[in-house]
Amino acid sequence: MPHVSLYVQIYVLAGGCLTAGLIVVALLRVAKRVGLSPMAIRYLIVGGLYLLISSVIAYFGGLTSFEQFPPRGVLLLVFWILAILFLAQSSEFAKLLAAIPMTALFEIQTFRILAEILIFWLILEEAMPHSMSFTGRNFDILVPLTAPLVSYVLFRRQVFAPATANRIAILWNVAGFAILAITVFTGIFSLPTPKRIFFEGPSTAIIFAFPFHILPGFWVPLAFGVHVLSISKLLRERGIA
Repeated sequence: MPHVSLYVQIYVLAGGCLTAGLIVVALLRVAKRVGLSPMAIRYLIVGGLYLLISSVIAYFGGLTSFEQFPPRGVLLLVFWILAILFLAQSSEFAKLLAAIPMTALFEIQTFRILAEILIFWLILEEAMPHSMSFTGRNFDILVPLTAPLVSYVLFRRQVFAPATANRIAILWNVAGFAILAITVFTGIFSLPTPKRIFFEGPSTAIIFAFPFHILPGFWVPLAFGVHVLSISKLLRERGIA
């Protein structure tokens, strides 16, 4: 595993705690307003246990085995996929989602700047291939940079008619999801597994080591999840879902 400075480790831990803290505060506020605090607390407890357990496993090196494909670390994404699908289909969670402003679901995506800074920092420390950043095949930086602008134009200033704004919002989320999917694909196939197909520079193995597991184990699924829930909310508002 590549050696990296203590500063970048402190950065990712602080960024992960900041992201989690903001989500907890925001979710509890919305849940209290609509009378769904017990449900929100249950979900937050499950999420907290997941973060704790996955961090312990990563700390003891349980995610850094790459002899087989898919590697163990990908199981983190499997957990989140199941969780996101459950939330997207939950009628109880739909009530909570309906109370969350559309602007919030867009503007929360700005947290992805933290991930982009982390990746670029790891590249500078020669612990990550250039293909994983905006200097390579990763265009994910466009999402957090455009999210506040799109939110402002579509929902705060309401420049377009509601139906048009809804369609643009769905397209933006689909594009953001696709961009992130390409980045994840590059990351997975840059791991030192038998199926590796990208060999430019070092592998991406460090992302499954503590504390960098926060990137694939929390930040990436959070970004995917917000896209899915945003699209679900937008489709419900159009009467499609």
